[in-house]
Amino acid sequence: IKNVTAVFGSHVDFANPFITNYEQRNENTYGLRTYFELNGGQLSYNWKLNLGLEWQQTNAGINNYGNNMGIKDTAQALDKVNTNQHFIFTRYTADIANRLHVEAAVRSNSYSYDFKNIYPLHQPGFTNRRFSPQLMPRLALSYQFTNHFIARASVSRGYSTPTTAEVRPTDNVINTNLQAQTGWNYETGLRFRSEDESLLADASVFYYRVQNAIMRRLHPDETEYYVNAGGTNQTGVEFSFTNWLIRQHNSQFIRGLQFNTTYTFSAYFFRGYSNGAASYSGNPLTGVPRHVMVSSVQVKLPAYLYLFIQHNYTASIPLND
Repeated sequence: IKNVTAVFGSHVDFANPFITNYEQRNENTYGLRTYFELNGGQLSYNWKLNLGLEWQQTNAGINNYGNNMGIKDTAQALDKVNTNQHFIFTRYTADIANRLHVEAAVRSNSYSYDFKNIYPLHQPGFTNRRFSPQLMPRLALSYQFTNHFIARASVSRGYSTPTTAEVRPTDNVINTNLQAQTGWNYETGLRFRSEDESLLADASVFYYRVQNAIMRRLHPDETEYYVNAGGTNQTGVEFSFTNWLIRQHNSQFIRGLQFNTTYTFSAYFFRGYSNGAASYSGNPLTGVPRHVMVSSVQVKLPAYLYLFIQHNYTASIPLND
């Protein structure tokens, strides 16, 4: 049995002379992560059990001023937003007969934030917004058919609370109606590697069904705000391949030639999404291209010289909903 404990913190000092105003953010984050781990089993059945928790607090001062040609001007809105999140988790993994790998996990996530306006409302105390605790289970299996071929599958529930920048966007209004995103993800895949690991191939397909998807909107003056836009159906295929076409060696001019390629297919669409009388259900999800392919060739030359060439193809990207 062992315990791993970590404390962490970060400081963010951010300034953005935006078109409509001059924004400043000052964020301080600190937290704790700890878990116990128990190992057991025999040669043909090894298992591991984790039990732990994580806690994180972020205190943010978010201020907007007039933007006088890139110089901070008079105050428009000064807010404080403090977020708190913590979760308890347990995870069990097992390797059976050096072939089957099993993982089962669940965690309970809690999230809340407090906010108050310093200017112009001069709010005396903080107002609290608390989200209902959420359970997030995960089950994953992988099976090693041979030393070179592995299949895997997983199902998991995701939960994503709105960020501070989404709760208090550039329109200077704290949006207490914004809900967390949730969804179930189903994924399966295959992996192959050659005996000398000069060739590696991995392919996976997934389906992610999201509820309460958070979407960015713009006011007529170009300031932004966020809404829950129904749901999304996200189906995707990911593939990666690498191969040393000429294996590495120490003679001749070309001493190695490696080819790499990755491909992603994303069929992401809105579901149950409308704005007033307009329905956007079935429209492509904003900002996600249907196809992305990145390929590269690396040539190893004498005297520790390398030639690297890369090509990126990205399909058209939907810019609005």
